[in-house]
Order: sequence, then structure tokens, then C-alpha cells
Amino acid sequence: MTKTRLYPFSTLALTCLSLGVSAASYEVVELDATDKGVSSFAAAINEQGQTGILVQTPFNPPIDISLLNLEENDALRDQLNDPDAVENGQISEEDLVIIYRFLVGSVPANLLYQKLGSIQSYLANGTGSTEETGFDIVDADMEELSRSVDTFVTDINSQGDVAGYGSAPYTKFPWVNEDDEALTYVAREFSSRGFVRINGQLVELSPEETSLGGFSQARAITDNYLVAGTVSTEANDILLDTLEDCNDEETRGDFPAEVCYNDAVRSLESNYNRALNRFFQTRANVWQLDAEGNINGQTRYGISYQPDEEDTGVYVSRAVDVNEQGIAVGETSHLNPFRDNVVRNYAAIFKEGEVMAFADQEDYSLSSLNRNNTLSTATAINNQNQVVGYAIKTINGFDRTKFFVYDLDSEELVFPDDFFPGSASIARDINDQGQVVGEGEVDSVIGSSTRRRHAFLYDIDEQRFENLNDLIGCDAPYTLVQAHSINNNGEIAALATVTGVRKDITGEPQLDDDGNQIAEETVMTVKLVPVPGGSPDDCEETDDKQERQGAGIGWLLLALMTMVGLRRRYQS
Repeated sequence: MTKTRLYPFSTLALTCLSLGVSAASYEVVELDATDKGVSSFAAAINEQGQTGILVQTPFNPPIDISLLNLEENDALRDQLNDPDAVENGQISEEDLVIIYRFLVGSVPANLLYQKLGSIQSYLANGTGSTEETGFDIVDADMEELSRSVDTFVTDINSQGDVAGYGSAPYTKFPWVNEDDEALTYVAREFSSRGFVRINGQLVELSPEETSLGGFSQARAITDNYLVAGTVSTEANDILLDTLEDCNDEETRGDFPAEVCYNDAVRSLESNYNRALNRFFQTRANVWQLDAEGNINGQTRYGISYQPDEEDTGVYVSRAVDVNEQGIAVGETSHLNPFRDNVVRNYAAIFKEGEVMAFADQEDYSLSSLNRNNTLSTATAINNQNQVVGYAIKTINGFDRTKFFVYDLDSEELVFPDDFFPGSASIARDINDQGQVVGEGEVDSVIGSSTRRRHAFLYDIDEQRFENLNDLIGCDAPYTLVQAHSINNNGEIAALATVTGVRKDITGEPQLDDDGNQIAEETVMTVKLVPVPGGSPDDCEETDDKQERQGAGIGWLLLALMTMVGLRRRYQS
């Protein structure tokens, strides 16, 4: 018998208390930061079980009244319930919803209005959570954090030091135009800059090339303070021409250069349908820091081959993880072994200044090459030099990702069996015990674009592949759709879908026309803790077994987060 349950998130933690008494292999623990926004996403877990969480669409953003311009903004003023109160800084929940929708829905590209970030990061433990604010600053007018930045935590070492990347805050630029009109613009310095926070100190990891803000990310940090990431090294001619126009007062127009830079980024991304980092040569980078946060050295990596001198193409190498021996993994631009002059991205090892591509043995059709810029990528490496990732395989005429395990010492590449032959699977992380976590498709409908995904656990030594949903209690209200990180204690940071209550930007439930709360499936972060002596429940004998769907709106949110920057992707 299947029961559909509606769980307000405030009560889910109480539900979790009952899960630990089950004989299941894993206890599901809900984490503190999951109630701070519409959705939450797992980012990392360290040896102490401290978990990095990304919160999407944070509740109750601060509103800068000075940038609403209500005296002249009739479009917004007419929507408000009490515009006079808003002008005095007294904003009701109803008017906050209206203002938020206006800022993010009506004027997101207008730099005369306040900008709000959509991603915040938290570090959660057993007693609560602390926010990682990245590059945010206190706004002088609001006297609190601007909340205009996006901050992504990507890794946490055993000491609790953090790697990540984020955007700069939007700051104000007063301007008197040619018509003697006093205006206030907002603009930011960069959209993606790597950082680490070591012993409480934020250390910026700037790229070599900073035109229009440049691009850098920090993706992993070890206990001996090695940091893996990516930096922009050279801008292409399209970007440089745009920058030159902004620096020319006659060409730029009647507004500050900083505003032109921001508009230029938006125009480049829109006109060419690609992210800003693809207007740069970007290269893998490994920094060496110390316990005080000093940068003591770095190694810049190239790509796996040498392009011709006249080649003006934009090529990449990216490091997304590094072990304590200094071996990093990720992907690199690489010549296809089967077709002349065809360059695609393949999984890569970065070691002692050298770049080695691997997982490049597949002879892809032209249609597959046209559909995919990245044909394989490495996502993690452990201290035993075992690497995991995924590669494109053509199965029954469809391109599917298949997770792999690569032993760097023996150079053996293995694609383990997953949910079924046509399932697309992705490995996200591996611990030093050879346990691999990730997710894969569980629907076998050919050609379906919405095939459900479940989280998996794979043991290399035992060659055992398991659906993590089979290892938690039968009455758990969750569907585990992605396992993102695993530590050496076997604790897993995972993503789950759950049926809850739709909430507005104030964190309050939304009601339908009849006054009933609106149910929806959403995504949240959970931690899976091994149960000593536990074993999988026999769910066939449980009458109130919760059917686990793992589809719908929750999976669409997962796709969105994959796009904006979980550990796997890098705006390629």
C-alpha cells in the first residue's frame, strides 16, 4: 500500500528521529540549513561529518528602499498594499513577495535596481549551521550584508577549512547624466572568483586574466592545504573588443564604465549563448597554501596537446579535485584519437606539471561529437590514486553517461555495471576505502527525457553496486536522487526529493484559491550515517512503505543546480 504524505520541513527533523531505530543500513539525518530557502543541495562532507550545503532562493532577502525609487516607479507602487509603509522601511510579508518578484522577474538586467543573489552556502554539523558569506559585504544603507552575491562552497577539509567560489557584491555608483539627472547604478567586479577560508581568513584566488572580472574557481582543498581549481589566463578578441568599447567614453554612452562592464558580460553571454568563462583560455591550477592562509606556490597546467600557432580557438583544462600527493583530476581539451582536428573535452590527470588525458577510447559518431563538447570527465580522486568520473557511451542510439573507476597506478579503466545497461550514471566522489557515490537513471523507458534518478553506492573491492534508497528505512519520506560526497567514515552528503509545502520568499506556505496549502516536490540536503550492524529493511513486508518517485519538479531543480555549479560542472 502506498501512502502520499505531506511534510512541512519544520517537522521533517522529527520524522528523522524515528528513522534511526530502523534496522536499515543508513540513518537519514536532516540538516539545519535546509529551512533557510526554497531548496538545498549537498556540496561536500568532511571527516567530522561537517556538511557543505547550497541554499537556493534564500528566504527574507533584505530590501534596499533607496533603489526602489517608488516616487517615480508607478509600475511597482501600484502593486504594493502599502507603498507609504514600504518607503518608511516597514515592509509587510505580502509586499516583500511583490517587491521580490519585481526585482527578479521584471528588472533583473536593469542596473538601476537592487540585485539579489540566489545561492547561499552553509556549513552544517550536528548542532546547527554557520554561513559562508564569501565575498559579500555590509551595505552602508541597509546596515547588513548586501545579499547580492552567489556563494558556492565546494569542499571542506578535516580542519573545517573551506574551498569555493562566488561573485562580487553589487555596489553603488552615483551618476549625474547629461540631462542633469542624478542616478544610482549598481555593478559588480566579477561573477566567479575562487576562494578558500582557512582558520577563519578569506583568501581570494585571483585569475591571471581579469578582463571583465576574469574567471576562477576553487573546487577542492586537502588537509595539507593543496587547492585544486581553474583560472582564466587569456581573453579572446571578442571580449577584448567589447572591453575596449567600454573604456572609450564616446562609445560607451552616458553611464559609468563599471556599468558598461556588467552590461557587456550579459550581452556576450546572451548574444553568443555561452558563459563568460568560454571567452577565456581557462587552465587547471593547483595552489599550495599554509595553515595561516598564505599562498606559498602554485602549478598552472596546460592542455593535453599543443594547438597550432595560428589556432585562435578557446581551449580549457579544469581541476576539480586533488589528493594529498598533489595529483589533481578534471578534464582537458584533447584531440580525438579517431578523427583528425576534432577537439573535445576528456577526463584528465594533472601531475607534476604534466597533463594526461584518459577515457578517450570510444570512437564516437559525428552526431555524438556534434551533440557533446565533453565526452568524459574525472570528478574525484582519493589518496590511493583511484579516480572516478563518467564518460559518454552510445547505447541503443542514445548518448548516455556511464560512471567509471580508473586506477592511476595500474592505468586500468573500468565501467562497472550500474542500474541497467541503458541507464545514464555519474560518479560524484570516492573515499579512501574505495566507496563511490553518485546517481543513475532507474527508468528504462527509451528516449524519455525525464527518466527518474536514484543515488547509488558502489564498493570497488567487493564490486557491489547498490541503490541507496534500498539502504534506508522503508518508511523514510525521502527519495535519494543524488549522492554527492562521501567521507572515510562512510557518511554521505546526499540530495533527496520530498513532498512538502510550497513556500513564498518569506518562508510562509502558499495557499490555493480555497485556502489550502499547496503541495510540491522539492529538493533538500540530507546526511546518511551508517548504522552499526544495520542491514537493508525488507520493505515487501512493510504496509506503509513510501513509494519513492524521484522525479517531477525536484529533478528539474537538480538539473538547474547541475547547470549553475555543483561539483560536477563548470559552466562549459
